[in-house]
Amino acid sequence: MGRLCYNYLSVTKSKKIMSGVVVLKCINISDSFTVQKPSYNRFAKLQTEIAECYDNSIQINIDIQNRFGYTFVFLFSTLPYLAKKYNKTLNIFCNEKSFALFKKLGLLSSKYSYCKDVDYGTILENSAVIISKDQDIFELVTEITYEAPVKMSEDLSSLFISRAGEMYNNA
Repeated sequence: MGRLCYNYLSVTKSKKIMSGVVVLKCINISDSFTVQKPSYNRFAKLQTEIAECYDNSIQINIDIQNRFGYTFVFLFSTLPYLAKKYNKTLNIFCNEKSFALFKKLGLLSSKYSYCKDVDYGTILENSAVIISKDQDIFELVTEITYEAPVKMSEDLSSLFISRAGEMYNNA
């Protein structure tokens, strides 16, 4: 297929050519991403790796078998924009479980069916809802709150939505 994959923690500084095909930087993701500090640190390292990569084309293979928290599903959907900011192309391939989560959160349209050889990075970028109004932030935070694995009282939920919305506004 013309792709050479490197380990998640490795960094390559040169492009390689195989049979006339440019071999791109490939990052394999298989560890769980949950709402804990080590996951945030790994995600920050991934963002840095994308930003500082010498290759203009990057491929991410998401093959998470265990926990893939909704927060990180959303964060992974933002990576094509990060790559674009640094004039890079990002291809995202994922397993069926990850695909189902992208779809469940509305990051991929329900019209798509899973196919392991499809670049979902472009689809995620083209189907993203751009937040431009305060109402967009409120709707997003409300949806995330209702999908949370914990249930909150109505008062606590309102407070959480308000504070999370404020955080988005200040970002």
